[in-house]
Amino acid sequence: MINYTIIIPHYNCPNLLNRLLDSIPQRMDIEIIVIDDNSFLDKRPKVCRNDVKVIQLQAEESKGAGYARNVGI
Repeated sequence: MINYTIIIPHYNCPNLLNRLLDSIPQRMDIEIIVIDDNSFLDKRPKVCRNDVKVIQLQAEESKGAGYARNVGI
């Protein structure tokens, strides 16, 4: 049963994203969703955890963190 959902907008900072994900405990009641807002190809998230769901937004340009959070919801 999932009690908590953490929605993380991401844009071009994979190292900081991995640091953030490492700080979140791996528990059965936590769901983590990463929304990538059209990062450059070499800056796309490379998540090592299998409990993290990554959604890639497909648009011509980045629409910002607020839009990415709304997609995650």
